[in-house]
Amino acid sequence: MEQQALGIVMSEGYKHMIGKVPSFVLTEKDFGAVQRKIEEKLLGMVIEREAVMRSSVLMEEICYRLFAKGILQVQAEIHQSFGSVSLKLSSEGEAYNPLSEENSWTDEDVDYFRTIVLKSNRDWLGYSRRNGRNYLSIQVRKDKKKQVRYTLLGMVMGILFGLLLREFFSPDIVGMMDTYAVGVMRAMFLNAMNMMLAPVVLFSIMAGIMNLSDASDVGRLGRDMLGLYVLTSLCVAGIALFLGISMFSGDFPQLGTAQQADEAGISLLDMVKGIVPQHLAEPVVSGNMLQVIFLALLFGLTLNNMGEKARPVTNLVRSMDTLCLRVIKTIVQLVPLIAFLSMASLIFRVGPDSLLTFMRALLAQGLVLALMLAVYGILVAVVGRLSPWPFLKKLIAFLPLPASLASTNATMPFSLELCVKRLGGRKNWQVSQFPSAPP
Repeated sequence: MEQQALGIVMSEGYKHMIGKVPSFVLTEKDFGAVQRKIEEKLLGMVIEREAVMRSSVLMEEICYRLFAKGILQVQAEIHQSFGSVSLKLSSEGEAYNPLSEENSWTDEDVDYFRTIVLKSNRDWLGYSRRNGRNYLSIQVRKDKKKQVRYTLLGMVMGILFGLLLREFFSPDIVGMMDTYAVGVMRAMFLNAMNMMLAPVVLFSIMAGIMNLSDASDVGRLGRDMLGLYVLTSLCVAGIALFLGISMFSGDFPQLGTAQQADEAGISLLDMVKGIVPQHLAEPVVSGNMLQVIFLALLFGLTLNNMGEKARPVTNLVRSMDTLCLRVIKTIVQLVPLIAFLSMASLIFRVGPDSLLTFMRALLAQGLVLALMLAVYGILVAVVGRLSPWPFLKKLIAFLPLPASLASTNATMPFSLELCVKRLGGRKNWQVSQFPSAPP
């Protein structure tokens, strides 16, 4: 048999390591025992128990359908690629995709709830047919640093692309490409990010306030958050000024152009009066964040006090919160492309001489991050009275992602995921960020 040629131990349902890929054989008879071995192997790879249990349930549902089609054995392999981990299931036989089932079932049918489990986790599954075998994949853990690698690769490729164009094309042609191709795509991306800024802030704050059972908690949390925000802002401003004066004194080529400030200015009294908008939709349209936050607090507190009467509206707000975060996640998939275009445009306009300044700017940003980590560690130790090392260890692993996105708006869904899954925060800000199969 083919499996025996590969060194499969059929009695134990386990195939010893071929290379470095743990592989198993699942049969209907010994499925439970092999399933537990796979779970133990995944847990030993320091994967969250929730992700392991979800993947195990999905594997069970898929194998149930394969066995029902007369397939005797299913081969399962655990694959690792950088930070991602996936289960690869394969079986011989006629073409059959257990993920595309008919939709005519009702809640009285036996397979109805099994189908719901697969459909609710469809983003974690995949199917293909090759060489007479059915291949199904279950993503156990996603690569959290893939975006960072792609962004860095995009920056390097953008530099090389810019240098090649400057070498082989005339300045007029390069300028046209920068204006009509690179500039247009960058502007579209920035417009998309700005489009989602106000909705994300509005619905996120409203959803958070609606989860508070006591209105007095809003004042307490607001006071603490404002105090910490002012403290950390003063720290980072002081650090940035010190490093900026130390590292960038003298004449340097400009990496961008600053907008001219309004000479008329605005008084503190006008700013305070401007917190309350004249029209309901104006803050969202204009992107005035102070007014957006005011509306979020006002409507969030009001909905929280209305109780059950406001349930349809609160459900809508939570759904809109989830929708906006998902849209942001979709948009940020284009960040590597934008990094490529931005670096190419930088080389187009300023030339290779700007790279030295760019590298010094990255070094300064890295030093600011290191010093800010020290500030956060002190706050955790003093204010939270906790050991800062577990917090800093998890935060350091997360830092490359927001650094590559360079936008607090784009980083918000990933920051929420960090707080919930890595730092132990409550998952009350939405119904379910990542669907998981029921036990």
